[in-house]
Amino acid sequence: MKKLSYLLVLFFLAVAIQSCRDNHTEPFYDGEPVLHFQKESAEVNATDVGFTDYVVEFGTIAPVAAGTTVTLVKKGGDAVEGTDYEVLGGNTTQVAAGAVNGSFTVRVFGAGLSPDTAKTLVLGLQSSQIANAVYNQEITLSMRMKCPLPSNFPLTYNVSVYAFNEDAPSHTQTLVPVPGTDNQFTIASSWGPNFVAWATNTPSYANQYLYPGVITINCGDVTFTTSAAYGSNTTGTYDPTTGVIQFAVQQSLFSTQFTTNITLTPQ
Repeated sequence: MKKLSYLLVLFFLAVAIQSCRDNHTEPFYDGEPVLHFQKESAEVNATDVGFTDYVVEFGTIAPVAAGTTVTLVKKGGDAVEGTDYEVLGGNTTQVAAGAVNGSFTVRVFGAGLSPDTAKTLVLGLQSSQIANAVYNQEITLSMRMKCPLPSNFPLTYNVSVYAFNEDAPSHTQTLVPVPGTDNQFTIASSWGPNFVAWATNTPSYANQYLYPGVITINCGDVTFTTSAAYGSNTTGTYDPTTGVIQFAVQQSLFSTQFTTNITLTPQ
């Protein structure tokens, strides 16, 4: 009998909870529309001979009652309108009655940008018909130049290694494109499979501590990042004429600190 009473209590509790849900007792917004950006920052890369269009999205939380004009305004940054970017179709747009969002398209030109230091563009929203929200009132676009790699970009390289003021064992590496990117490649070993064995004069260390990583190429710049606990991230150079990639790595595997210079030359 006690068990039946317990089950009845659970049944009535479940019915009460469902009743609350049916009565929409969960919190919901019933205020006036307010303007806000959908995100606070974004990176936009454009080629040195082209442009990239970036869609800046904004919302109103609640539907607008009538057609509403919203203006996109520059609030800061060193990007120059007409040189580094332009707002396609102008910096005003109409939000239709019943809508809860809108967008602007910012065209970013790569010719005046740098792959090294980003230019920034800080944007805000204004409307005489809708107030602004208390959050996401600015979006910062970071703009850089991006140089596309040639379609015949080589993937197999002869790698020369230099440390302790002498040549370490050379090796061959195949760069594997990172899916979804056009300028990132994984490398199985940066300083080579025999480097640690050579540096310690211990043959049993062959094929250990390979120092793998990801090579990212943008124009003449190279970034090498590694997941190896004993390694560190670094930067280098890429020569688009010769295809040579160069960077130097540090390590914490040895008690003595030293620099290892790595040069990848296409086969």
